[in-house]
Amino acid sequence: MIPDRSTLLLTIKRKLPHLNPALRRIAAYITENPEKIKFLKIRELASDCDVSEATVSRFVKELNINTFQE
Repeated sequence: MIPDRSTLLLTIKRKLPHLNPALRRIAAYITENPEKIKFLKIRELASDCDVSEATVSRFVKELNINTFQE
């Protein structure tokens, strides 16, 4: 099930201090740019956060979401 936006942002903020540095960059980017994130492709987010696409996928799994598109 896809969480609603506010629930997802709260989950990301709650997990942020416990993430490794690469995942923390993604979390910070998302919380600072919640409107922009819905239009980004996985490779664009990875580039903006200076991480690999695989790291973005790991971040998504950390949130218990199946795919980046969700």
